Amino acid sequence: MRSPARLLALTGLALLSFVGASGCAADTDEAPSESLGQDEAELAKHVRLDRVKPAEVAAAYAEELAPQVSACLAKNPSLQAITTNIAKGLASRPYACAWDVQSLAVGVLAEKNVPSLPASQLAAAIAPYATAVLARAVDADGFYVAPKTGHLDFFYAEKRAREEKALSLAKNPAGVDLRALRAAWRKVEEERGNLDSDWLNPVRVDRDPSLGDVKRAGQMWWGVSQASWGLAAIADFHAADEGPDGSAEFAPIASALKQRSIKKRWYLTGRDSGRGDGWSRNYLVVLDEHQQLWGFQMGYSE
Repeated sequence: MRSPARLLALTGLALLSFVGASGCAADTDEAPSESLGQDEAELAKHVRLDRVKPAEVAAAYAEELAPQVSACLAKNPSLQAITTNIAKGLASRPYACAWDVQSLAVGVLAEKNVPSLPASQLAAAIAPYATAVLARAVDADGFYVAPKTGHLDFFYAEKRAREEKALSLAKNPAGVDLRALRAAWRKVEEERGNLDSDWLNPVRVDRDPSLGDVKRAGQMWWGVSQASWGLAAIADFHAADEGPDGSAEFAPIASALKQRSIKKRWYLTGRDSGRGDGWSRNYLVVLDEHQQLWGFQMGYSE
């Protein structure tokens, strides 16, 4: 499922800020390591910049849900209390509220173990409810780790929280504004409308990465392999038919990725997730001067 297309306005001046005074690089990328990094000893140390605590995901969830709750209550001024039965029918007539509000109300009542809740208290209950649920799925350091099943209600909130955390911690390479670049990629996603696309959050590594490190940072399927590297990687990804497919919106991104502050570039592609489903994936990953791996993913699935 592709990430939601929430466009950010991007002026021509912001686009020009991608390409700074540092100038563009010649195609001098070193040949990538042949090592796939399967042995743990071969892998660089990875520090994911997008690790988030339950409260951070809960805050993003509350930001998303609060307006929907307000709209629901405004549409139903006579709704004073939300019982279990009402909660289960909020997305249907006569209430006609958003499905997410129904899911929230059912979840809050179950979490509180109460038969009803004053409707006026539902918005205030969003963050505490989400935090309590998310806190049950954390690693040893207290960071949220989405379970393999469940927690779908928090999927987009988690993605937004991780992206914001990573962008707040990442360092901009010379001549490259990562936030502006992310906004430009949203325009590509919106134009292409692919079912599957993503922004790959920055991951810091302690040395130049092997292909195994690149795949690990991008959380890629085992069937994905390198197709090209250096400046050719940018052109090949841009031209990929189930990728940007020559989109004009990608042009300023391509220019930014040619900066000298971008040390290495890889284009990886594959057509099978390993389950025989034939999904396609195109990845463009770069290593910048701050030893940060980040990039773009676009593909197709039915």
